[in-house]
Amino acid sequence: MKMPFIKFYVRDWMGDPQLRMCSIAARGLWFEMICLMHGAKRCGFLETQAGKPLTDDETSRLTGTFKGDLYTLKQELLDHGVPSVEENTGIWYCRRMVKEEQKRNKCSLAGKAGGGNPALHHDTSSENTDTRNQKPDTRNHISIKETFKGDLYRSSSTDDGFERFWSSYPRKIGKQAAKNAWRKAKGKPKVDIIIEVVNQQKQTEQWQKDSGQFIPHPATWINQGRWDDALTTEIEKPRYFAEG
Repeated sequence: MKMPFIKFYVRDWMGDPQLRMCSIAARGLWFEMICLMHGAKRCGFLETQAGKPLTDDETSRLTGTFKGDLYTLKQELLDHGVPSVEENTGIWYCRRMVKEEQKRNKCSLAGKAGGGNPALHHDTSSENTDTRNQKPDTRNHISIKETFKGDLYRSSSTDDGFERFWSSYPRKIGKQAAKNAWRKAKGKPKVDIIIEVVNQQKQTEQWQKDSGQFIPHPATWINQGRWDDALTTEIEKPRYFAEG
């Protein structure tokens, strides 16, 4: 079932340097595309209901953009790394929308498998039963926490690995703010993965130009979950709207 709304993160939209370097016209086009992705066959992908990439003609009509401007604006978004591109099909997609759709589906599966509050499932089988001396049966219970358990997104302890992250991060500004952000961050990958992402991003043009002027503050990088910007394919970087 399609969600009737999009989670719009204003801070991410306003704070992502890659998106902010785009013109207002390119940003407007990206927002229109996000709305189209929301209603696509696969939520978060710029594709038709048949699962095919939208043509420039279709995109022009659906976004209300002159075809003569469309190519220039699309290239601007690509140059600044705003969208992600599916390697096999060339379909544009928004990483954060895809990630949240996957999370929503996992929560739904966990709920169907027994997670969540039984009262919300209108289960009356145990009504009027004295369970004061019973121990809970967890043999077949699948919690949401277990659903998301895995090597990649295993939560770290409070400050575990922060000093290693700080040592590897090239812009050392606001250490205490970064440490607080690190402590509060949920679902972050293992520190080895985070450091690998930082090392990859150090090699990008954005982080190298103008003496690192466009490198985010470390607290901002952590708060925005920028470890999701790992360059696993050519354009697997930014975040949601800002990110794609």
